[in-house]
Order: sequence, then structure tokens, then C-alpha cells
Amino acid sequence: MKPNNFGCRTNPETGDIWLTEEKYRQKPRYIKNITGPVLLSLASDLHVGGEATQATRFVKFSDRCVRITIELISNEEYDAEQTEEE
Repeated sequence: MKPNNFGCRTNPETGDIWLTEEKYRQKPRYIKNITGPVLLSLASDLHVGGEATQATRFVKFSDRCVRITIELISNEEYDAEQTEEE
């Protein structure tokens, strides 16, 4: 694999972010799901920033441009969301 063939794509069904190998005139090959590390890096902006409660970034992928928003919530709000999903 050559580094110049790497790209990032989103899975439209799940919304996951994938590292891909993209060669000319071939379907992209999905290599690794990188959703967790990307969201963790965005969440670190909230932790280091101090007063901010929300971080929004526009990310351009090979297949589309997406807006990713990370919002700081309290433990009570998280617990309430988890009980609603069950």
C-alpha cells in the first residue's frame, strides 16, 4: 500500500468514518474504522478549551463534506439518553 492512495470515507448507512485505500479505477478498499479516534480528537478540543460546551468541525472526505459536532453534556443528561434508548 502506498501512502498516496489513502483516503477517508464515511459509510452512509452507519455514519462511521473509514480509512480507505483508493486506487485509480478501482473500488475503494475499507481498511480501518477510525470513527473513535476522530471523535476523541474533537472531544479533546472541549476539554482543553475550558469554557466551550460544543465543538463543530467541517471535514472534507473523498466522497462528501460533513459537519461533525461534539457537545459536552452532564452525566445526568447522558443517563437520561441511555434510558430512553432502552
